[in-house]
Amino acid sequence: MAFSRARIQVHAVTSLAPELWPDGIWIKKYLEYIEKNGVVARRHNKAEQRFDSQFEDEVFSYLAKKLDANDYVLETQTESLGFKIDMTIHHNGNKLAIECDGPTHFEGGDGQVYVQSDWERQGALEAAGWNFYRISYFDWVSDQAGEEKALTEFINDYFGDSKKQLKTDVVKELESETIAPEDAPKEMYVTDFSDEPVDNVTPVGSPSIPNVKQRKTTSNKGFSVGSREVDQGAFGEYLKTRVSNNITIRYQSTRAGSANYWRNLSLLEFNDMYFSAYDSIAGINKVFRRDRVVEFK
Repeated sequence: MAFSRARIQVHAVTSLAPELWPDGIWIKKYLEYIEKNGVVARRHNKAEQRFDSQFEDEVFSYLAKKLDANDYVLETQTESLGFKIDMTIHHNGNKLAIECDGPTHFEGGDGQVYVQSDWERQGALEAAGWNFYRISYFDWVSDQAGEEKALTEFINDYFGDSKKQLKTDVVKELESETIAPEDAPKEMYVTDFSDEPVDNVTPVGSPSIPNVKQRKTTSNKGFSVGSREVDQGAFGEYLKTRVSNNITIRYQSTRAGSANYWRNLSLLEFNDMYFSAYDSIAGINKVFRRDRVVEFK
């Protein structure tokens, strides 16, 4: 019934190869026929996709030309955990999320600091097994050829290395912080009556209680450059002497490889977390995070 009335496609699933079915029954003949003739040439059909911006349209068009439709499946506006992912790539049972980040994804709309809600959304999706590659609209406009090359290289490297697809960074972090119930330390409290007329309950880990350590129970990691971050004391002294003058830094944004080149900027002001500077190439003022600077001179 399904074979004769299907309008578009039939997906046949069998627990036995066609040659293992008994001779003389119609299902064997059908399976032999579809094994020989049933592979449909796939294609990346742009008409079936949905785009929120011209930027997404351009990225999809590039990937549709570069990726073999018989090996890769491209999809836009993929739903997961109640969120929508701009674009996803599926290959050999593995998946990759592509985010096309326009100005609204950044604080100040300048392409430097992602809004907090965007990181929280990505963290939830990574915990569900998605790995992400993000493309900044500002980088795409300023160097589309370079961004296309970086994207292609990442996809080839990602799907070519099965170890990279097994667990996201968030899942690895959660597993590293998981403590088995029998190993979990007890939450203990000590009452100190020495100086107070009433009970003063102090949690374990308080400076007044010697030789007791409090277990770390939460983690709120965002994007980080890790050990590559510059010494903030030295960097602060460097900034103090260069307000209204030029600074030269290597800065790691969320785009892979962005710290590979030096940026010459005109420093406007700074505080303990951010600094603002004029980018003469882009012709605009930008806000940068101090903890993403990996070198200065």
